[in-house]
Amino acid sequence: MTPVPPPPPFDPELAAALEEVAGTLGPGLTPQDIETARRSPAVELSAALDLTMDGAFEAEDREVPGPPGAPRVSLLICRPTAPPAGGPRPVIYHVHGGGMVLGNSRLGVEAALNWAKELDGIVVSVEYRLAPARAEDLSGLPPAFLDVGSAETFRDEVVAYASRIWQAGGAAELHVWPGGFHGFDGFVPQAALSRAARAAQLDWLRRLLAR
Repeated sequence: MTPVPPPPPFDPELAAALEEVAGTLGPGLTPQDIETARRSPAVELSAALDLTMDGAFEAEDREVPGPPGAPRVSLLICRPTAPPAGGPRPVIYHVHGGGMVLGNSRLGVEAALNWAKELDGIVVSVEYRLAPARAEDLSGLPPAFLDVGSAETFRDEVVAYASRIWQAGGAAELHVWPGGFHGFDGFVPQAALSRAARAAQLDWLRRLLAR
């Protein structure tokens, strides 16, 4: 039997943060854990987030029609309170994390609000019910930004997805952050690697909107 190589090491700053919470994290998520996970501190704290970012945005919850026969879809919409700087404002469409089984429209939206504050944009965050379908034909997709940690579960899947976009003639920018685990930039935002990842995301948006 071929021996399994060791996993990539964690970034030292990220590893230290994981050590501090090692006793509170489980090895995975089972169906029996879902209800408890939906009441986790991270999900509950998202409800207390200042969506106005100290008055920079006005926030509203709005329902829009869903597909025929399906329930209405809830959207969180955050618009800048200042007059437009000139021209139409970009819209950042946020789909929250949570493995398609937990979370809400406010989970993780702080990152999108920070981008919108820098770019004079609007944030629309969806309260989805079902996992979005991944298209088999990747031709004709808009430009994509993909980033992933070298020490996380979805690394190979993300790299393969970027490769498929390129093979289909599409535009994709891929970053593999050395030593990063899943969600590292949200879990340890003060780490140097996290700051670099967030800066790369914002830089990509600036370049995309400047075209």
